[in-house]
Amino acid sequence: MFDYNIVVYTDTNGNRSILKKPTWGTCAGLILLAAEANAVSAKQGGQDLVGGLAVRVNRNHFGRQRESFEAQLDLPFLSPSSPISTTETSSTPTPPFPAVFIRAPIVESLLSEEVETLAVAHRNGEDDIVAVRQGHVFGTSFHPELAGDSRVHEWWLAGILEAMSTKAIADHGSANHGNI
Repeated sequence: MFDYNIVVYTDTNGNRSILKKPTWGTCAGLILLAAEANAVSAKQGGQDLVGGLAVRVNRNHFGRQRESFEAQLDLPFLSPSSPISTTETSSTPTPPFPAVFIRAPIVESLLSEEVETLAVAHRNGEDDIVAVRQGHVFGTSFHPELAGDSRVHEWWLAGILEAMSTKAIADHGSANHGNI
């Protein structure tokens, strides 16, 4: 599921990118990991974007703090039948996830075919991309840590443990043995 070799790389022009290790950005973290922020929502004199996700985001898409909300999201990647699921197959439908959005961004556009859309919020007649993954980099518009539901965290950690285990098996007997 994930490659377990994280490196934040800065090239000679000062451009930074996350190259290998699993990285997850929630809300403002999604903005930080984006390749671009749209011109309307870009922060004047604001922080540099690290990159890692080939997406363009729209900051504060749903409005200010007072427009924060919770929505029940269908997260197919949590379904046991999903090809990227880390749980055992079950015939029980996956319940919706209680996603908390606080001044949340959305993914306005995907800039590469390598980016997977993992979740869409259906609100006010709009379908907004709110979770994406590009290889080992994962981004969510919402705050799973505030939901009182640990399924997204469990999925994320299971993927990292699987990658570590795979790397340990691959490194067994090599000069790098034990350096996960």
